Amino acid sequence: MNTNLYWPVYKNIENEILALMNNIHFDDNQLKVYSSKNIDLILRISAEIESISKELYNRNGGEQKHYLKFDEDCLKFLDKLWNLKDKVVILSSYNCFISDKEFHPFIRNEQNEGKGAFKYSWNNAYQHIKHDRVNSLIYGSIKNLLSAASALYLLNIYYKDITID
Repeated sequence: MNTNLYWPVYKNIENEILALMNNIHFDDNQLKVYSSKNIDLILRISAEIESISKELYNRNGGEQKHYLKFDEDCLKFLDKLWNLKDKVVILSSYNCFISDKEFHPFIRNEQNEGKGAFKYSWNNAYQHIKHDRVNSLIYGSIKNLLSAASALYLLNIYYKDITID
């Protein structure tokens, strides 16, 4: 069995988010709050998503290509395989007071500016921050952070090949 290098990274990020909840009151009024810490976490989480999605793509019989796009090739393939768009992650923390704790990280629910195509909200944030951080600070929101973390959590469940009710 392969060693899971992704789970310890996820758990470290999760602990950082839990620590952040001690400093910011996570409720509905704070979901649009952005910070450099959120941005850092979104970038780290999304880099992990890129890596784990490519590994899952290859491990599960994805077509061999010289250059894989994690969102267009890998996540589309994994969605067809596992119906990722139907999966829900429920946020469970005593320090989280948002009313809707259900996240659907693999629903394309945000329109990409200029292109018209819909993207995952966390990936839209990631691409904006990665390519134009100075003008994209608002994408480093708590909502996008939680969405990205839920996507990474879900991919880790598939990587570990376990079932959680």
